[in-house]
Amino acid sequence: MKINGIDIRKFGARQHRVTVGHQSFKFSNEWLTGDVLPFMGICTPGFKSVSITLVIKGKTRSAILEKRSELLGLFTGPVTIDLDKNAHHFCGVLKSHKETEVAKQRWHNLDLEFECYEYGDDISEDGTQTTSNVTLDMINPGTAASPCVVEITPGITASEITLTGICRNPVTGADMPVAIPDVTQNKKIVLDGITGLITEDGSLKMVDMWELPALKPGKTTITCSNRLMAITVTVRPLFV
Repeated sequence: MKINGIDIRKFGARQHRVTVGHQSFKFSNEWLTGDVLPFMGICTPGFKSVSITLVIKGKTRSAILEKRSELLGLFTGPVTIDLDKNAHHFCGVLKSHKETEVAKQRWHNLDLEFECYEYGDDISEDGTQTTSNVTLDMINPGTAASPCVVEITPGITASEITLTGICRNPVTGADMPVAIPDVTQNKKIVLDGITGLITEDGSLKMVDMWELPALKPGKTTITCSNRLMAITVTVRPLFV
């Protein structure tokens, strides 16, 4: 098991038990007096709980206490957790912890409770030029809407280009085209749904879009209205 890339064996610890939950869901439903049918609101996803029990060993009780302290010092902010024998990653914060001195001079148990989201490795695809546009079929292997990064390197200068497939109406799910004005040859534009930054050649850029780029689970066709644009899309799959 690793925390922010640090192997917990450094602290004399090993992963003992793990329980991974699923995302919580909240709906803004309401049934008003006099209405025949209720209003069924959209779903707001929540976090998932991950419970981990670690065994920490040492030569003395004082040594074990020191290792516990060093390990807990990693959790003062959000952390990335890589569990043993698990292909996905978890990003979360520590909600609670409990220590049990099973054998005071030999090993202690450390129970950790995290509030997390789960994600897989980034996947990237390049667009293909056709006679009229650039298109690519992107597969999101996640089970939830997942953030993506769209990188556009213009082959020519254009007053505006339009992208489809990367933004949707949060209520209806309908595609919301993204209009990018004042495109300059060789000045890379990045629509980053992970960091939330929209840039051109490293500087912030104004773009007409309703939400940050994200892909629904499964296959999505992404198109650019100008065929002389090199496009790369990277998705970070999220899991319910």
